[in-house]
Amino acid sequence: MLDTASYLSSSDYTVTQELKEIRIGAREGFQSALKTSKACHVDLKVDEAVETEGEFQKRVLNLKNTVKDDKSVLVGFTRSSNAKTVALLMKGTSLRGISAGAAADLASINSNFYSVAYPIADQWTSVKDLFSNLHCTNIYGVFPALTGYSAQLRSFFSRDNAGQIIEKSGLVDIKTNGKTCVYFGSNFSESIAEFSALVKTGKDVTVIGAADWALSEYEVKKEANRLKVRLDIYSTGGMPPNGYQSSETGRRLKAEGAKEKITQPSPILAYSFDAAYLAVKMLCENKSMAEVLNSSGVKPSLMRNYDGVSAAGNLTGRFYVNHILARKP
Repeated sequence: MLDTASYLSSSDYTVTQELKEIRIGAREGFQSALKTSKACHVDLKVDEAVETEGEFQKRVLNLKNTVKDDKSVLVGFTRSSNAKTVALLMKGTSLRGISAGAAADLASINSNFYSVAYPIADQWTSVKDLFSNLHCTNIYGVFPALTGYSAQLRSFFSRDNAGQIIEKSGLVDIKTNGKTCVYFGSNFSESIAEFSALVKTGKDVTVIGAADWALSEYEVKKEANRLKVRLDIYSTGGMPPNGYQSSETGRRLKAEGAKEKITQPSPILAYSFDAAYLAVKMLCENKSMAEVLNSSGVKPSLMRNYDGVSAAGNLTGRFYVNHILARKP
C-alpha cells in the first residue's frame, strides 16, 4: 500500500456560500478519486476561516511549517489574490497547490501550483469573441477596481482598443443606438455599485461580466432580481461542463449543496471537486498534473472538460459562454 498523507485545504476567506462549495466539492472529489485509487491511503483535512488578509497569511505560513510538503496538495484559494499569496509563501518547498478558481499565472510564482480556471489572457480572448458573436456596435468597459485582476483586464481592453472605458458617473450617457454591450472587467463584488447604477439608467444594453461573474452567479441573480433587471447578462472564461447537469456525480453534488441551503451552485462547486480529484490522483499515482489529465479514466470523471495545462499552470479548455440571465420582456 502506498501510504500518502494529503492536506487538502479549503483555505479562502470569500463569501460563505463559496466556502461551503469549496468544502463540499473538495470532499466529494476526494472520495470519488479514492474509489478508483483503492491501494492508496490519503487523508482529507479541512482548514477554513473567514478572516483578514493578515490572518490568512499567518495561517498559510503555519501550514508551511506543519505540513509534509512532499506528500501534500493544497486545494481551494479560489481568488487570484489568495492563490498568489499561497503560491508565493510556499515557494521553496515541494508542496503542490491547486486553485479552484484563480485566473492568475501561478506557475510564474511557484511551478508547483496550478489552477482549474481559464488563464486570464484566454478569458480576454473569449470576451472579444463574445463582442463579435453578439454583434456589439457600441462597447463600453467598466473597471471598478484599480489593481490585480481588474487592472489586467483594463490593460487588455485599452491595448486592443476594444471600446470606451467609462466611469460610474458616465453610465447615464452611454449610446444605445445599435447593439450596446457593457463589459464589467472586475469581480462581481467590486462591480455591484456600477452594475446598480447602469440598471437604474434604464438603458437597453447587454451586460458582459468577467469570468468571476460566473463563479458568483448566485449573487448576480440575487442582485438582478432585487433590481428587477430585464437585461441579458453573460459571463465568459468558464470551463465547459463535462456532463455536470446529468451525471450521477453532478446530481450528488447538487444534493449535498442543497443540504447546506445552496439552491443555485456556482462553478466553484465543480471546480473544487475537480481540484480535489486531481490532487488525490497526483499523490496516489505520483504524477504531474499533465500526466494525471492524460491518465485513463480521469477526464470522464471530472466535472469540467479540460484539454491540458498551459505554461501558466492553468488548466485549459474550449471557449465557453455562460448566459447567466436571459432578457425578460
